[in-house]
Amino acid sequence: MKKIYLMRHFRVKDTCSKKLFSSSEIDAWVDLYDTYDLEACAVDLPEVEKVFISTLSRSERTATYLGMTEYEKSSLFNEVEAKAFVDTKYRFPKLGWLIAGRILWSLGLVKRSESKIRTHKRAKEAADSMIEAKESSIMIVSHGFFMLLLARQLQKRGFKGRISEHPKHGKIYTFLKL
Repeated sequence: MKKIYLMRHFRVKDTCSKKLFSSSEIDAWVDLYDTYDLEACAVDLPEVEKVFISTLSRSERTATYLGMTEYEKSSLFNEVEAKAFVDTKYRFPKLGWLIAGRILWSLGLVKRSESKIRTHKRAKEAADSMIEAKESSIMIVSHGFFMLLLARQLQKRGFKGRISEHPKHGKIYTFLKL
């Protein structure tokens, strides 16, 4: 039996009080987001043979807080970038930028960050690498949106498990294949 555990990093304490952002300001906020403090929570960790984390620092800081001392970093598990989709001095709310960016990404209209096709290919690569790994129990500390894509790929490959459409921070989602 193969067990793959997906966990979203701890919640980021976004201290930015700014309400409206130009494209350059939203890009700067996206870069800063990974450096903000995290809101740790109690997690009942399963015993695993191998831990993978994304290369973004919030994943590593989550793993470190949980006492995970040995892990492998891989950009395969990174979140889909949330860069501004257009250069403009006009200001929009942060949530507006993020939602519009995800909609445009899903339509394949994003030019400034990873394409939808490339992201789906990366999720397939990540799922295949977990299946091919010699370990029977694996933990992945990753990011909400990417976890949804990875979970779908695991399910397509015969894994049983469920994930919320809005994965919770610090929650573990289990996928099993007999």
